[in-house]
Amino acid sequence: MKLHYLLLFLVLGCYGDKTETDTGNVDTEDTDTDTNTDTDTDSDTDTDTDTDTDTDTDTDTDTDNPEPEESPADEFLAGLSEIDLTNPENAKSFAQISAPNQFALVYVMIMSVELSEDETCPARIGELDPDGNPIGEYVYSGEGCTDVDGNTWVGTLTLTEDYQYLFDGFGFSGDSDDCPGMTVSQEAHGALAVDMSTGGFNVDYLLSGTDLDENCQEMPVGYAVKGSILTSTQQESDESETNIWSSDSVVGFTTGDVSGYANVVTTDEHVNGDQCSSEALSGQTEISTSTDTVVITYDGATDCDEESTVQWSLNGEEQGEMEGVSCATASQPRNGLVIFAFLLGLFGLRRKR
Repeated sequence: MKLHYLLLFLVLGCYGDKTETDTGNVDTEDTDTDTNTDTDTDSDTDTDTDTDTDTDTDTDTDTDNPEPEESPADEFLAGLSEIDLTNPENAKSFAQISAPNQFALVYVMIMSVELSEDETCPARIGELDPDGNPIGEYVYSGEGCTDVDGNTWVGTLTLTEDYQYLFDGFGFSGDSDDCPGMTVSQEAHGALAVDMSTGGFNVDYLLSGTDLDENCQEMPVGYAVKGSILTSTQQESDESETNIWSSDSVVGFTTGDVSGYANVVTTDEHVNGDQCSSEALSGQTEISTSTDTVVITYDGATDCDEESTVQWSLNGEEQGEMEGVSCATASQPRNGLVIFAFLLGLFGLRRKR
């Protein structure tokens, strides 16, 4: 099965603690060399030479596994403060970025070119096998080209044979829908690495750009996620399919109204648009900082509301219902640009359509 189609299925099925990596150490043990030479020569001259050389070399190197450089996502997150989760609006904003929406916001840039009617911009460089998978590297290259919608593309997106998506300033700029004569832009940096054996993804990703506020004033916007996402699918008795999502990530974003980061851990978020199109069926997402913890509990299996309600708590105290929190399964549009606009709209990012 073509990998792109598999990932696209996951997104369409639901678009709407910092992860530490031990890179290992190479430790060269202490080398102690003791050389003793004692020479006694019988002659008129008695020479006794005693040389004691003690060399102790302690070398602790990590040349085989150097410390990784900070990624654009690391740098972006380092520039943010912890979000204030005692503010209900902040809690609601972070409730929108459970595991499936984390994945969708990463994959949406891939979808934008996969589903584009323009096959020349960005340029396609490389070969695909009969199943649509890359032979070697397959590259989408912007190089300043302009697509059929009038958007100017930059950077590259590379798909490798071992299913890594590598973003190097890949994105576009285009005219604003709401502010004539003004432009908005988005660029992606980082990587999405796919583990086909587990259905998991390792994510180190930054989507950043500029948007316009209600007064058509330019403002910086961005979204970063670093961690891991797991997903699986189960067949239901009504012949529908449920996607089950989990994640352990650090997530941060900035818009005109909200800026900050938090740890986001989703556990078994069940999503089935046929059974409940407005919210997840079950599972939880925990959003935490060093001082506060919000827990979102999904209840679409027993209380499927059009208002996309969830139950939530703050620092162990029940807060009741929160509206407008959905894994975006509601209408499941098949137009990639509509999906793109919806997802970026979660954080104020917009695309010309």
